[in-house]
This record gives sequence, structure tokens and C-alpha cells, in this order.
Amino acid sequence: MAFTTTPLLYTTRNEVDVPLNVVDGKLPADIKGAVYVIYPVGSINSNGLPFPEFNPDGSKNDEYGTPVMNGDGMVLLLNFNNNPVTAKSRLMKTPCFYADQAYPYKQGIGNKLFAFKNWGIARISLMLGARNEQNTALIPIKFKGSNTALVSAYDVGRPFLVDASTLELKSPLGGHADWTNATPPSMPWPFSLVMSTAHPTFDPYTQELFSTNFIRSMSSIFSESRVIFHLKKDQELVKNKFTELIDRLETTESNDSHEVKRAKVIDFFENIDTYLGTQKPDTPESNSSTSNEVYLMRWTGNETIEKWLLHDQAGNPIAIKQCMHQISISEDYILLTDTSFKFTADLMFNSLYFNDEKLDAAVRELLTNPMLPFTICYVVRRKELTPGGGTAVAYTLQQNIPLETIHYSLNYKNPNGIMTLYGAHNAAICIAEWMRHFDVAKITGQAVDPEVIGLFALGSMDVGRLGKWEIDGEKLTIDTQNSKVFAGQGETSSSNIGPNSWNIGLYTYRDMISATTNVDRIEYLWLVSNGLDKRMLSEFIYNLYEGYPNRIVPPEEMLALTEKGIPCGITRINADSMVPDDYYQFDFDSFPRSIQFVPRTPKSTIIPASLDGYIFCTVQVKNPPDSPIGYRSEFWLFDAMNVAQGPVCKLSNPEIQFCFTLHSTWLENADSFNLDYNVSVKEDYNEVISKLPNIDKQVIQLIFDTKVYPFFKN
Repeated sequence: MAFTTTPLLYTTRNEVDVPLNVVDGKLPADIKGAVYVIYPVGSINSNGLPFPEFNPDGSKNDEYGTPVMNGDGMVLLLNFNNNPVTAKSRLMKTPCFYADQAYPYKQGIGNKLFAFKNWGIARISLMLGARNEQNTALIPIKFKGSNTALVSAYDVGRPFLVDASTLELKSPLGGHADWTNATPPSMPWPFSLVMSTAHPTFDPYTQELFSTNFIRSMSSIFSESRVIFHLKKDQELVKNKFTELIDRLETTESNDSHEVKRAKVIDFFENIDTYLGTQKPDTPESNSSTSNEVYLMRWTGNETIEKWLLHDQAGNPIAIKQCMHQISISEDYILLTDTSFKFTADLMFNSLYFNDEKLDAAVRELLTNPMLPFTICYVVRRKELTPGGGTAVAYTLQQNIPLETIHYSLNYKNPNGIMTLYGAHNAAICIAEWMRHFDVAKITGQAVDPEVIGLFALGSMDVGRLGKWEIDGEKLTIDTQNSKVFAGQGETSSSNIGPNSWNIGLYTYRDMISATTNVDRIEYLWLVSNGLDKRMLSEFIYNLYEGYPNRIVPPEEMLALTEKGIPCGITRINADSMVPDDYYQFDFDSFPRSIQFVPRTPKSTIIPASLDGYIFCTVQVKNPPDSPIGYRSEFWLFDAMNVAQGPVCKLSNPEIQFCFTLHSTWLENADSFNLDYNVSVKEDYNEVISKLPNIDKQVIQLIFDTKVYPFFKN
């Protein structure tokens, strides 16, 4: 697809060290510190985003139409302690990054086996395993006697420690032995799947970092290992046999119900040996059915990572249906949730990417379910964690939070055992889905706009909500009478809509993620609303959520509002009353992404601390039609006391170009890394390689010795 200007997705992979220019307003003298933003930037083949439709040789590009979320992580440091403000960006170069770099696009059998390919939301090499792309979140940590460092986290990968000054990856957090892999021995990969949380949480008072590690039953994963085996052996045979099945479902078996067709597709993957005419191996593993497992992990800065296998109060194992994208802590509790973001191993394999429009559409249509319309919560009582690890109880709440949740925060204080949770409820939105090149726009009935292919499927099918939930950590109940939900539609008939929660994005508050301070009681939250954009609502998403059970706005009204369009905004919410008290509306074609509270330095003597600062926001702004760059990337600063007046300063540099930035954080200083902690990359992976089958071991060892280890000092 040719563009006269770069599209909305345009992102570069260039690492920069540049000053930021004030393009509007005036930089406040009392803004200091370092802001960090992380975002995906495509693959080694794409040279940024979007993923091109064709390879340099004119052949069809396997990566075209895959999600922007499937890309290497880029960390951007904006240092407000410098004059002028400086920007530094670095790619998150994990060991698998270098293995990926060793096999750029080219034809050949070896490349097909060793090169990494985008399989929907995952990036997989048939021989080497799964990429750990580290593109989601940064958590600041500070242990006594050490500088502040960052933990980079990703839903399907080990976390890494990051130097807050150089942005260099210093060490994996834990060795392979510390993490339970989601891939069984029958899938012999040096880069195994590790399912964790993208939001581990640090308690600066107790000096503890908590994370999770979970797996699904071995019986379900085994079928996926057989798929991998056959794809290694003969990719075309797998594709041809699956094509035959889809052809039958669309012709001779077209009258079968959706559920029957779905069962037949699942049966293909579960019994792939039969479909390909080969004998299923009779091994102990193929007959095993290991239980689901969820582990709570605690790290206090030393060499040991403590790990507890969790079970509920009845002694049953915890089974995660979607993912554990976020966890949170209060003074006495750790809250774990089954969050509304389908990012687990089996779902990634269900998104097996054939790069065939017909097959990909069939797999999505038959295997995709809507998000759970509620949030399952588990409570771990911190006092019950036995030193050194072992087992622990994760108490299941007697009722679920009655809305789906991706991101949430707890007050640190929990008086009388009552936790207060603030949750962003992305009602009737499928964040794990993305806009496909074969999608049809619901509003126009035409092919989806090429400009949004690969973006999160943010076509909202109901108004979003921000919830305040009172949870009793001892009685395991939710006090619904004292819980409150903000579901703001605003004045949709007016040009100035006012405070609203259409298509909730990220939110922030003072010290939201801090290495030095816990927030005893959240007082104000600033919430991004992504509005409604007719380009983003596909027929597939409409059909998936037309029957949404928590509906406030009828589907026909959603269509009318989406066709009209609602611009993005920032709403400030009083966290006690859950009533909005400040609002800024962006122009159409201006898109706020990440949002971060930056404290005023020095602090004010008259402004309440929770309002004493600035709201930092990354924004994509549409350029004039004659510009070769479709959208420019800017950094806006709002006075936290008064976002309605608009940004007090806008900063930019043309060398920085992003599309969808994700989470951010703020540090007082960009300190050098001095933690006395190091996991040897070479020793760690050599231990894994030594256990691989002999047929793979020699060539994989050579790849690591020549393509990976030279980039690491240990």
C-alpha cells in the first residue's frame, strides 16, 4: 500500500540523543526529573512501523497486518533536569533481540526455521522460541544503599533490570530456574515462553518487589508443541491440510453451527497428527495433564527470588483464563486478578499466523471469544507468606468485580482490612484484538482504512467506566453500596463534550508508580478518554460485542455516535466522590497516548500535594496535508490544577517519531545503575541449551556463541 504521507502508525527505530524544542507555550521552571516512556517499534525487518505489505524483493511480507504491540520495545528518557530538556531512546536489546537480528528477512530453508515471525500478538521462531520484546512497562525500584533502577516488564517474558541513566539492560531478573516455563520439554526452545505480569509492583517501605508467574495445563500446551513439530517439518503441509478443513467448513459443511465449526478447528490443532497422517507419539508427556499453576514471586534485591505456589481457600489450584496483566498491593494485601487482556500461551497459538487472509479470518472468527465481562480477584494476605517460599493461599472473592478490568490501583492504606481499588473498565473493547487488513469497517461497509491496520481494536461498543471498589480482605466481599462507578457520556450533542469516559485509556495520579513513596490514599486521577473513531470499529468487533451484558448505551446509538465521532480528552476525577472536576478536549486527529504526573519542584506551599505538579502526555498531532509526515510526535505539559486551560508547553524533536506509546514513569533523577545483582546471560542460557535434544543442541549453541553472547559482558 503506497501512502502520499506517512500514516498514523509511523514509528522509527532510530535511537536518539537530542534536545527537545519548545514548539508552543513556555517550559515551566519548576518541572524537574526524568520521564520514561516505553513503546513498540516494529521488527528488525520493518525498520519501524507500519509493517510494510511487501518485502524488499517484492514478495508478500509475512509481518503485514500484524499488531503494533508485536514489536521491539523502545525506551525514551526525557530529562527535565537538563537545559534544554534532552531526549534519549534505546532499544530493549534482550538476548532474543540479537538472535532475531541474526536472521533478517531472506529466502531459504534455514531462515524459515530460525527466523522469528509474527504470529498474531507473539513473535516466534520454530527453532529458537518466543521473543521477549520488553515493550510494555517500566517499574522503578530503590533498595537501601542503591540508586533507583528500573524493571522492564512484559506479559510473556522474564523482566529485566535497566540502567535508568544509560537505558542499558543490565540483567534478567532471575535465572531460568527461577521461572516456570509455559513451554513443555516436547517444545525444545532456548527462548521459552514465560507468562508473568507486565506490572510487577514495588513496596518502597518494605523493600519488596512482587510479580507473578503462571502456566496452563500441560495437556492443552502439548497439542501446541505438536503443531510446532509439524511446522518445523513441513509448513506447507500444515497449511494445505488446514486449508482443506476450512474449505469444507465453507462448502459441504457450511450448514454446521458456529460451535460445531469451532470444535472442528480446535480438533485440527489438538489432533494434528491424525490430520497429517502421522502417528501421535505415545510418550508420558502426551498423556499427562498437569494442573494450572500460579506463582507469587518476591524479590528483595538479593540473589534469591522467593516463590509461592498459590491455591484458593478450598485447596484448588488457581486457573487464569485470560492473563495477569496487572497486580497491586496495599499495606496488608496483594491483589491478583484475571485481567481483561487475552495474552496467554494458548491464545497466542490460536492466533497462529498463516499470512493467508482466508485462513487468518477463519481462525479469528471461530476461535475468538469476547473478554470476560467481569474481573476475578484473588487476595493474598501478606502476613501469611512464609519466608523462603512454598505454598500460599490466594483467597477468591465471594463475588467478582462486575466489570472487565485491565489496569487498576489500590490505596496503600487498608483500614480495618478494607482495600480501595480504582479500576479502568474498558467496557466492550477487545484490547487483545487488532485491526486486520481483511477487516471491514462497520460504519462504511468498506475495507478498513489502511492507516489503522495493526492498531489495537479500539472500536468501543459501550461507554467506558472508572470504578471505585471497596474490598474486604478478611470477609472477601465487595461493598457494592459504598463502591462507585463513573460512566460519563458528556454532552455528545455539543462541540465541547465535557468530562467523559468514552473508550478509557491510561490514567495517572501523583506517585502512582514510585520507588520511594506509597500512596496511602489516592485523591485525584487524570484519565485519558480515546473517544470514538469510525475507522476503529470493525464489523468483527461489532458482532463480537453486540450482546455485551453490561450495556449502558444501545448498539444503534453506539453506531450513530461512532459515525459522528467523539474526540479524545483528559478528565480529572475526584477519587473520593468519583465526580469529574476538570476536563480538556483535544482536537479531532490529535491522539493522547501515555500520561504521567510530574511533581512540581520545589513543591508549592499553597497547592495540595496531590494537585501540585504537571500532567505529561505523549500526543500524536496531525500535520497539514502537504507535509510528508502524516503525524508529528509531541510532548504536552498541563498544569495539574487546571487541564481545561490546555497545555502550558509543547515540546518536540523531528527525530522522535512514535505511534502508540504505552506506560510511563517518573524519577527524580536518572541515576546510574549500582545494584549488586547480576545473572550471567551466558551461564544461564548455556544451562538451558545443555538440556536441548542433541539434534538441535550443536547448531543452537553456535548461534548463541556467535550471535548472542558477544553483546553481553557476562
